[in-house]
Amino acid sequence: MSANYDDLVRNGRLKKVSGRGHDQAARLLKRSSRDLQTAELLLSQDEAAAMDLIYKGVFHAAKALLRLQGYRPGARKQHMGVVEAVVRTLGKKSELLLLFFDRLRRKRNVFEYQAVFSMSSAELRNALAHAKKLIGEIQENIRKNHPV
Repeated sequence: MSANYDDLVRNGRLKKVSGRGHDQAARLLKRSSRDLQTAELLLSQDEAAAMDLIYKGVFHAAKALLRLQGYRPGARKQHMGVVEAVVRTLGKKSELLLLFFDRLRRKRNVFEYQAVFSMSSAELRNALAHAKKLIGEIQENIRKNHPV
């Protein structure tokens, strides 16, 4: 079951695509898992890189979910569009995890564009745990609603 994304398509945050992209979604989910594994390895070596990979892991899983609904990120504010679409898809039960994802998106933006990293080791480990939970909820939604 897809959520209504008409407004996100109109404002360029999502783009409607033909087909459901099961192969692409499978590759994105595999990449998501690999991102988190690598982030875990980097926690003690390069916290900023680990944070970036944690974010990318969630983003890849979110894109897989959208692709299976016939959408992909659009040309404008695509990361915000993906966050909003996943909120609509997963609903209230995942709201706290999605708030975490949006905060992580903002911290990643500051790092990406200003080279300022502002997370403690404890925050980073917490982000990894939240990412694993959120990706698990995305995977569960895919299993229930988009079987291959």
